[in-house]
Amino acid sequence: MNAHPAKILTALLFTACASQAHASNLVLNGQFSNLNTYNNMPVSWTFTPAQSGSDFYIDTNNLNGLGNSAGFGAVSTYDDTLSQAINTTAGDAYRISFNLTTYDTSNDFSASFGSVTGYTETNAVMTDNLISFLATANSSSTLLSFAGLNVPSFNYLQDVSVTQVSTTPLPASGLLMLSALALVGGLALRRR
Repeated sequence: MNAHPAKILTALLFTACASQAHASNLVLNGQFSNLNTYNNMPVSWTFTPAQSGSDFYIDTNNLNGLGNSAGFGAVSTYDDTLSQAINTTAGDAYRISFNLTTYDTSNDFSASFGSVTGYTETNAVMTDNLISFLATANSSSTLLSFAGLNVPSFNYLQDVSVTQVSTTPLPASGLLMLSALALVGGLALRRR
């Protein structure tokens, strides 16, 4: 069998790179569709009420056609917080995205991934905005956190996702690429 060295190298490199691609959503229950029947809070999420004036709920009225939404409406100067620990790889980059709708202008909202506050707003009115930011994980578990208040109304959070956008190279991938180069070099020498 006389295989073309460039084709072999391309196939091996594709295999090495494809094995590291991770585009699935790492957030559990990012649509807030699975609710605890006891307190109507979203399963897999941790809710921390504001120190005073907490007003948080899950709206099931399919706002903006995106399904359930988490309504942040604390009425004092303290935020309600919703968080989830995400399994991550230290050193890898992640894309955090969500949809946000806010009403009235006496509000604040923030989104954090570990120590990175990727989004913050104060006194803004917006409808159906897709927000996205990148952050790098520092450990094997990174806290995704949303905090907000809205005195006369609510900030509505929907469609939360975290996807891995880069990976730390695995030792086996480097070995595979070196093997491919050695194979191509050996085949080139053999042809002479």
